[in-house]
Amino acid sequence: MNQNRSVADARYKKLRALIGMEGPGGGGGGGSPLSRFRFIDGGTAGTLFNGAISEPYKTVGQFCAAFANAASVADASALVVGEITPSLAGYAENPAFPAYRLIELRANAEPIFQIPAGGATLDGNATWPNAAGAHAATLAILSLHNISISGSLTCTDDAGAPPSELLLSGDEATPASVGSLDAHTTAHLSTVTLWNFAVSGACNLGSTASSANLVADLSLFQAAVTANSIVATGCTFAGNALTVRAGSTSTFEGCTFVGTPTLTGGAGSIVQMDWASYYSFCAAGGALAGGAAFQIIPYAGFLSVPSHVAAGTNVVASAGQAAYPGQAATGNNLIFDLTGAQPSYATNPAPVAGERFRCKSGGVGQTSLVLTPEGGKTIEDPSNPGTQSAVAVHFAAGNGGSIEYQYDGVSAWYLVATV
Repeated sequence: MNQNRSVADARYKKLRALIGMEGPGGGGGGGSPLSRFRFIDGGTAGTLFNGAISEPYKTVGQFCAAFANAASVADASALVVGEITPSLAGYAENPAFPAYRLIELRANAEPIFQIPAGGATLDGNATWPNAAGAHAATLAILSLHNISISGSLTCTDDAGAPPSELLLSGDEATPASVGSLDAHTTAHLSTVTLWNFAVSGACNLGSTASSANLVADLSLFQAAVTANSIVATGCTFAGNALTVRAGSTSTFEGCTFVGTPTLTGGAGSIVQMDWASYYSFCAAGGALAGGAAFQIIPYAGFLSVPSHVAAGTNVVASAGQAAYPGQAATGNNLIFDLTGAQPSYATNPAPVAGERFRCKSGGVGQTSLVLTPEGGKTIEDPSNPGTQSAVAVHFAAGNGGSIEYQYDGVSAWYLVATV
């Protein structure tokens, strides 16, 4: 029994030494830090500041300085992690994150408690000068997880910078946040990804061919957003201006728009929205500018109005905005929302049995359209018995109603439901 206990004690001692809680001689010395995982504690009483758990760095800047210059490409390409612990003193500093490296800085703390005077918030302005690195990683990534920055985060790079990405994320109930985000001068930053994150001020990634794309999930943007393109899911846009590159394709699914947003994209840019996003955009008084065109995401990723609806039918447009490709501008905010299994109309334009489409009103202004099936098909008239070659559909202004049809597989579209 004593022998087993001695073995257990030896293992425990070895573990304590590994993480820096005990010195090699058995005392409570500083210990050696882990090679690629360091600790940061703004309230530490230690003096060695080597990143071990018993001698953590006191500032984020010390962590950054320790990894400022990679010893090789392999070193630069291997992940280095810094763990920030909550501190009464907080972290009032302006850190510059290492260049050309794969770096993750993380905290395990609810951001709502990370007030600027304490917690794990960086109370200052942070930069990522991704330039003049000793060795370039195959892919440079800066990842901040559950880390809030009270001021700005500015990213820059130089001609020698490797392909780069920025990840800002949180997994607590309250999103982590940054005062503003600026990366508009970068040429090698391909993607900025936000997950459960909030940007209080402007998010400016630039809108040129070399600018970064914005990919955001469950995030909040409270001011203007500029990017090469935007792919957003479940996000809220509270600023009045969104700008994307000419010729780009941006996608919004399950998003909410607040205020009177203007989405500007140059010639050839496509803005894809699902019904929920489009409805919110129109209800907020949103407008397209600069030559961008809408595409409504009907269902499960199929991005075209069904071809059995004649071109020119009043399908989707808002007053003063570009119409859906192939459709006439009407100002009535009516869209198609396809439901049920269906083929891609790009390869199979003929409707199939059980296929459905739903016409929904955005509830803005006069809401009416004429449905004219192609290919000699007929459609049921909601006001009169039987099917016709064309029917007029009307909604009371402002009611946001819908009407749904299903194809019988032979020759006719029949009314399924009205709301």
